[in-house]
Amino acid sequence: DETPPPPLPPSDLRKAVWAYIHAAPALPNGGERIGEATCPITPWPHQVRAFHRMYDDWPPRLLIADEVGLGKTIQAGLILRQAWLAGRAGRILVLAPKAVLTQWQIELREKFNLNWPIYDGKKLSWYPSRGLEGNAVRVADRDRWHAEPCVLASSHLMRRRDRARDLLETADPWDLIVLDEAHHARRRGGGAGASDHRPNQLLRLMQGLRYRTKGLILLTATPMQVSPVEVWDLLNLFGLPMEWHAEAFVRFFEYAAQPMPGHAEMDAMAAQFRSIESAFGEVSETEARNAMPGMRKLKVRKILRALRDTASIPRRQMETDERRAAVRLMKAHTPVKRLVSRHTRRLLQNYHKAGKLDTRIATRDVRDHFVTMTDAERDVYNAVENYISSTYNNADPDKRTAIGFVMTVYRRRLASSFFALAHTLENRLGAVTGQYAAVPDDADRLEEDVLEDELAAEVMDEQDAAEMEAQTLALEEQDDLEILLERTRRLPTDTKTAVLLDEIDALRAEGYKQVMVFTQYTDTLDFLRSKAARRFGPEAILCFSGRGGEVPEPGGGWRRIDRDETKRRFREGRAEVMLCTDAAAEGLNFQFCGALINYDMPWNPMKVEQRIGRIDRLGQAFETIRIINLHYEDTVETDVYQALRERIDLFTNFVGKLQPILAKLPKALSDATLGRADDKDRARSALVSDIAADAEALDEAGFDLDEAVAEDLTEPDRPEPLYGLPELQRILSSGNLLPPGIEASLLGTKDFTYLAPGMNAPVRVTTDPDFFDAHPESTELWSPGGVMFPVFEMSIDQNEVDRAAFLKAIHGRDGFTG
Repeated sequence: DETPPPPLPPSDLRKAVWAYIHAAPALPNGGERIGEATCPITPWPHQVRAFHRMYDDWPPRLLIADEVGLGKTIQAGLILRQAWLAGRAGRILVLAPKAVLTQWQIELREKFNLNWPIYDGKKLSWYPSRGLEGNAVRVADRDRWHAEPCVLASSHLMRRRDRARDLLETADPWDLIVLDEAHHARRRGGGAGASDHRPNQLLRLMQGLRYRTKGLILLTATPMQVSPVEVWDLLNLFGLPMEWHAEAFVRFFEYAAQPMPGHAEMDAMAAQFRSIESAFGEVSETEARNAMPGMRKLKVRKILRALRDTASIPRRQMETDERRAAVRLMKAHTPVKRLVSRHTRRLLQNYHKAGKLDTRIATRDVRDHFVTMTDAERDVYNAVENYISSTYNNADPDKRTAIGFVMTVYRRRLASSFFALAHTLENRLGAVTGQYAAVPDDADRLEEDVLEDELAAEVMDEQDAAEMEAQTLALEEQDDLEILLERTRRLPTDTKTAVLLDEIDALRAEGYKQVMVFTQYTDTLDFLRSKAARRFGPEAILCFSGRGGEVPEPGGGWRRIDRDETKRRFREGRAEVMLCTDAAAEGLNFQFCGALINYDMPWNPMKVEQRIGRIDRLGQAFETIRIINLHYEDTVETDVYQALRERIDLFTNFVGKLQPILAKLPKALSDATLGRADDKDRARSALVSDIAADAEALDEAGFDLDEAVAEDLTEPDRPEPLYGLPELQRILSSGNLLPPGIEASLLGTKDFTYLAPGMNAPVRVTTDPDFFDAHPESTELWSPGGVMFPVFEMSIDQNEVDRAAFLKAIHGRDGFTG
């Protein structure tokens, strides 16, 4: 018998372990899975596909356009974590709207164990976790903040000209940039046919940054606003073949939509097809057959040859069925197919039915409840409408942008609740009379006011809103505001509130024990919670807004709690009704809750879809989720939503084709609201008619995003990860394998007390994903990339990276680790 090799000495064992830990993410055949295997999440099949599209073809260029609730942030987090661990990306910039930056930071830490700082224009702020020991904030000079290797920053801030210059001229190039809510980068005038084709500030910034980064990932659930040219604007950030310029892009889909494209059209499309093959690689026969089902192999080859031939004769000789099949093939291989990853609920439902996806996708039961105002409410409603239109139309043209914004704020708050309207009138009256030195500096309120305007040519932020509000002070009349405020205050409890409480009762009787209620405004939330607490008991109510979570105090009043406590209370069933604002909607993922009520309806339907996405998520516990929309009857908003529900089944079916209609609504509703009082009925009828005409035109439109990216959900063959959290648990349990000076002692069954050189006190750590998910505030996940995970300083020879030695060390086969 062969004599076994002698056991490695302890120092060599430790070296073998840490050389392998740090080098393995960059190794083939399993190294690419270490980022996923050492973080707390398990991705769904469509998220795995998107990850491999980006990681296997480095550097990545991809627009992720999944519907709300299908995990775009998960897909981005997977690539960020793996690229960072493997050393492919040493400099990473994440740009996102200010309203979701904190949510990005939380998601990266809790789901991917990456605690990256937010830059707010003055300082860098990390998530204040136990492992940072108070070092969570650092002042950062404008010429140095971008030296941070990985950083999150506001796209609203960075689009400003001076800030954009910092990124484009001062900062070193990046290895990877992620832009969230990428649809904000668009033309000033919208899509095709618009007179203003200039890029807005964010699109201009991104057009410069494309040359300052190796990889670029764009995220949006709203990939098309008005025209396919806006999709082209985003895809062109990746660099498109010259044959796919903007006009050719739009023309291609127009030609493809024709019943039988002519010879010239087929030649133009074929030239574009050849350019795609030149840029992205030839279409295989298998791919071609998938695009032309039922077509025999010889005909498939004939069609491919005809399309690849620069002469037009082979295409002119194709039979009718071959021409139609050729068009299908060309439509299946465009820049959209190559550069966009899109998944819809309908697609995932189909795969669940086909047995390719274990998790069921819930069915939506959407109902509208139309609330009739009392005579007194209708009188106030009409008075406010008349004030809005007269104030706007009497203003000088150069003042109308600012005063139009303020007047639409009145209108939206009126549509939410009369209480919210009263509070707004009080604030404006106080500013007009000088009770306040200026418009109250209320960041949460201003954020609520600008959330609706995301589809404007230039997306507003709170600073823009404050400036517009200040400009309009001189144009508002004290007497008018006092009269409106007095009439609003005299109203009894909002009629819609009684309807809400009855709907909650009805849902509970049907087995929906927990209900989420959404409103746009904290003022409305404050009003509703007192009514709901009186009806259902204070202990049944939980609130979440820009102020954070709030629960009732035993003696009255409301006590603030942190986000994790808010989520935990609702998840554990310690509250039956959660009242939320749109400002807090991101990050509330409650698959256990099966019912949601929209107390008010935002002008931007995407906001409603984002609300629904809080419960309509993969893993929803209820087979059917209930969505109830409350509307004041006989208002322009209600007429529009009724038309949308009847024509395109809004909120039940939500697909890319609907985007052109939905994108027009905020501006169209604003125009109808600000129009002259004597013209309102005509404007309302025209708006509804336009929606009907647009819905009809959709059936004839050439560009359908979902059709352009249709793909199967087959998972790629994947090797086992080279190591994961179980292996890290063994290392943590064996003190002899930890770097010198580090102590770890078991506390319970899944957590450890952990002390390293330089630390003032021990920190609780774990390698168990469920334990970390339950205690993210008090625990650090001990895995690569985390603040507690050691970077063992040593020189590593590639020949020393030995998987066998690593496994032997952690499994203790020579008796060393026990």
